[in-house]
Amino acid sequence: MKKFASGLALAVIGSIIAGSPAIAGSATDALTTCVADNTTGKDRKDLAQWIFVAMTAHPEIKPFSNVTEANRDEVDKKLANLATRLLTG
Repeated sequence: MKKFASGLALAVIGSIIAGSPAIAGSATDALTTCVADNTTGKDRKDLAQWIFVAMTAHPEIKPFSNVTEANRDEVDKKLANLATRLLTG
């Protein structure tokens, strides 16, 4: 379930952040506005942490970080809570 929540959060938030102009439309604009209006600076920092931690899982980057499994679990939970709040709020 944790991997599903993390994957879902990545898909939702990643599509919002990296929104492609080719698919931009009123629905995309509405979703972007909704996310922007319902996230805080802390939420965006939590997202940045999660992206960093996800990148450090790559075998070629892992030697350059000290991210522990406990850190990874903590950041995953924060992002899962954020995604849940955005999708159900």
